[in-house]
Amino acid sequence: MAIEDPTDWRKDIWDLLKRQEEEDDIRPTDVRRTSRFIIIRDELYKRGFTVPLLKCLSKDETSYVID
Repeated sequence: MAIEDPTDWRKDIWDLLKRQEEEDDIRPTDVRRTSRFIIIRDELYKRGFTVPLLKCLSKDETSYVID
């Protein structure tokens, strides 16, 4: 499930994580930016302090959850 929508806030993080998996040359600032994120079964999660993993949602998914 690659994130195709260029306006989705998760796209940059997703792309950086995929590049890290392929061991491309990554800047230290990018590593720091993605250090708290992980991809599991094609879903993006953020590591939380009090909760093990927090699922990252798109705008549409967030509206659905709030409703």
